[in-house]
Amino acid sequence: MTDGAHTASASNRPMSIRTTWPAVACLLIAAVSGWMSLRLVPGNVDVSWLLVVCDRLLDGARLHVDIVEVNGDVPKVVELR
Repeated sequence: MTDGAHTASASNRPMSIRTTWPAVACLLIAAVSGWMSLRLVPGNVDVSWLLVVCDRLLDGARLHVDIVEVNGDVPKVVELR
């Protein structure tokens, strides 16, 4: 009877370690990916415009022909000079 109790408590220890480290790793990965997304993507991205453009592209419109972006990129402005 004591052998069964001893093995049950011994098996609980590795089980808690086996269930804890994946949760910690998942939280660490989520934190690092959140930090990287804030560092790499600017905070003023106009997501609504991207959704409109993607919707029009899927409907068959052509970029820079049917869809004109008023606020062009700096290289486009330099190219026009």
